[in-house]
Amino acid sequence: MTRESFIKDIPKNITSSHIRSKKQEKESGSGSGRMKGDVRKNKIIRIECKTTSKDYFRVTKEMLRKIEDAALPFDEAPCLIVEFNDGNGNKVGEVAIFPTYILDRLLLE
Repeated sequence: MTRESFIKDIPKNITSSHIRSKKQEKESGSGSGRMKGDVRKNKIIRIECKTTSKDYFRVTKEMLRKIEDAALPFDEAPCLIVEFNDGNGNKVGEVAIFPTYILDRLLLE
């Protein structure tokens, strides 16, 4: 396969962030299978991975509710990881977001 034929086959709506998100899941050790959440450490944590080439990322209540709904029935901490990239898919920063009750629990242990 040539580079040109490979690039031609990439759907037009796929961005470098889409491509990077798949790599991010592999780097994080994604293994949740058909379950919600990109990365799962059984009985410990459920992580949803997001990536953006913008200087910001908007977190909604719905995003947090979905990861909580997936994590809490399995006694797992819900977490959202946002990776910022340079537009070429190179990671330039990363942040973890989780509910404050998880922080409270960590501080009390």
